[in-house]
Amino acid sequence: MAGVGVTIYGSVKDTLLDLGFFEEVAEDEYFVSVTFRNSTGMCSSSKLTNLPLGDRVVINAGGLGYHLPLLEKQAVVGNWTKGACFSTMGYHYFYDLATAPVYVPC
Repeated sequence: MAGVGVTIYGSVKDTLLDLGFFEEVAEDEYFVSVTFRNSTGMCSSSKLTNLPLGDRVVINAGGLGYHLPLLEKQAVVGNWTKGACFSTMGYHYFYDLATAPVYVPC
């Protein structure tokens, strides 16, 4: 699996569009993608057996390139908010785009 994408029909919040979390495709049509591998890994014929779902989670890699933290220490350093603990999944972290520091892509 290389990633997933979703097309949204209707409207999205202007702030999220301005920040690059959605890409405008047409009037009232928006797209967001999430990739799990870099382009080299996606185009390779090698099988990543130790990383079947990839080594990253990136929102709109071709534009915004927003990397989500995969480790708790990365979330803490990045000012993410600790949320609830899900049984067998651990704690989930959240990032409030309205109040958190401005995100600067890698």
